[in-house]
Amino acid sequence: MRVLHVDTAHDWGGGQNQVRLLVDRLAQQGIEQLCICRAGSELDRRLRKESLPVESVQLKGPLQFGRHIHARARDFDVVHAHDALALRATIIPAQLRRRPLIATRRTMSRTGAGPWRHPQRVIAVSDAVAHRLRTVGVRPERIRVIPSAIDIDEVIALPPASPTLRERLLIPPDAFLIGNVGPLLPVKHQVLIPRIAARLRDLQWVIIGEGPERHAILEAIKAHGVGPMVRLPGRLPDARRYLQELDAFIFPSVDEALGTSVLDAMARGVPVIAADSAGPAEILRPIHDLTGVSLFPPDDADAAAEHIMRIREDPELRRRLVGLQNQRVRDFRIERLVESTLRVYHEVLGGR
Repeated sequence: MRVLHVDTAHDWGGGQNQVRLLVDRLAQQGIEQLCICRAGSELDRRLRKESLPVESVQLKGPLQFGRHIHARARDFDVVHAHDALALRATIIPAQLRRRPLIATRRTMSRTGAGPWRHPQRVIAVSDAVAHRLRTVGVRPERIRVIPSAIDIDEVIALPPASPTLRERLLIPPDAFLIGNVGPLLPVKHQVLIPRIAARLRDLQWVIIGEGPERHAILEAIKAHGVGPMVRLPGRLPDARRYLQELDAFIFPSVDEALGTSVLDAMARGVPVIAADSAGPAEILRPIHDLTGVSLFPPDDADAAAEHIMRIREDPELRRRLVGLQNQRVRDFRIERLVESTLRVYHEVLGGR
């Protein structure tokens, strides 16, 4: 089996890490593959650093990108598009080369089915994404749910950052620190965090990431008078290294496909609370049903603050949460994703 992967992202995110992990594990199984990605992208850099098969292309538009894919697809059995732009660029080349096309949907975007009707299989990273695909017209029999995953051992083995987050931001070592990691985007809803902080003024908060929502978050910090408690250090290299310093991780996104940063925090033994919505709810529901503190109603600052206080004040609850999370996160290990993806490849190849 020979697999051609296509990813068009410039920046690094959970989706690009999924591509990296998949390419790495398939390579370990001796599967011939190539990942075509955007020249100068972080995915390109990391794949090269790890000596994984990659080819970079200057992305001037889907047509130009598509011509390159058409030339390369001749040498592969399956084409796997890992984002929406990659899908648009691969539809015609895959059809012309008569190669089965698989596309992974990693967002809860409300756009119509459009190009998502073309692949022989669409991999949805959660049941919530699969439901969204069905509602916009993608045929149910073409959808396969394969949750995003992490390399648990890799996350646990990450060395601590130096300087530490608390040293960098002058946060006292004994302060109870709640954090969030991810791009600052409207869908992530980090603007809720200052509202929660206003209800818990003796705690410290950090939002690690960068993006267009920074101004709105800063305005919320100012409006709620929580400047001394809520810090935005921007994008930090491999932010997963800072998770071990947190006393709790908060994920307020209201329309998240899954949320691999939630999985990373769980793997690092950090109690997690998240908005009861879409993908994060699928991850945390079994734990919330046993503890009552893992999920809060979307956009409900009072409920989130109450859950955080329970976690802060009850060491036994914290230990229980960490234990339950350690068990649950193993359902999202990378080995499962690879096995499931291989089954989809074999499906479209008629068992070959």
